[in-house]
Amino acid sequence: MYYIYIYLNPLKPGNYFYQDLFFEYEPFYVGRGKNYRFNVHIQPSKLKDKSRKSEKIIEIKKSGQEPIIIFHLTGLTFDNSLNLEREYISKIGRKLKNEGPLTNLTSGGQGIFGIPKSIETIEKIKKTCQENGWYKSLSKNMTGELNKMSGNKWHRTEEGKLSFKNKMVGFSSLENKTQEEKIIIFEKISKTLTDYKWNDEEKEKRKIGMLKVWEERRIKNFTKPEYCKIEIKITNIITKIENVFNTKKDAAKYLNVTRAKFYKKYTDNTIIGDNKIEFIKK
Repeated sequence: MYYIYIYLNPLKPGNYFYQDLFFEYEPFYVGRGKNYRFNVHIQPSKLKDKSRKSEKIIEIKKSGQEPIIIFHLTGLTFDNSLNLEREYISKIGRKLKNEGPLTNLTSGGQGIFGIPKSIETIEKIKKTCQENGWYKSLSKNMTGELNKMSGNKWHRTEEGKLSFKNKMVGFSSLENKTQEEKIIIFEKISKTLTDYKWNDEEKEKRKIGMLKVWEERRIKNFTKPEYCKIEIKITNIITKIENVFNTKKDAAKYLNVTRAKFYKKYTDNTIIGDNKIEFIKK
């Protein structure tokens, strides 16, 4: 399930009203996500990004404080979270549009795809493509007969269109339904999918299947360090304080990162920020 989270600036207390929204500190970022998504922005690697959001977080941290993170709505579906994120950003307003204090680059919902690229960024991408010869390779593979969309390979003739249309007649059960009937059918399908619950037999079958998959993975990867019995020691380089964890899950939680990122990026003797990570075999 998804949630809406909002970053507040502890350096700017007050009464901040935005239509039906109220905050005791100035909001500067609205996001949506699940699991540990809300923590991503304060990770050292993310703070290296040159953005207004990162600059704001660094400014707050330099003052000896941390950004205030609040969860405004939880237990949302994917689509609901997209719509509510757009709604909240619209109500509070973005700095980029001179409408409010938010540092969001987009109006929400669309993620990085909605971020406008500067002329400088576009030129950098173009230069990289030219240096690596990607344009030439693409052009060569899209010329003449190599182009899958050339000639009649893609565009159907009138006879082809008619043949396809005749094949599709009667294929859709909604073909002869009115708009009102279609809406009722879609609502029934939606309700069925929403209210569906696994029975005990299905749960057990699913559980056995997952255990089998994990066992196969464990056998396949049993020689890898992360699958051996280990302890994780995290040492603060500055204070020399040591913390020992029995699982990577606990270690990841201590570092405020997801388990997936910990498994993928962190290995023995990795240094992240002021912390050094060591794997100790039991």
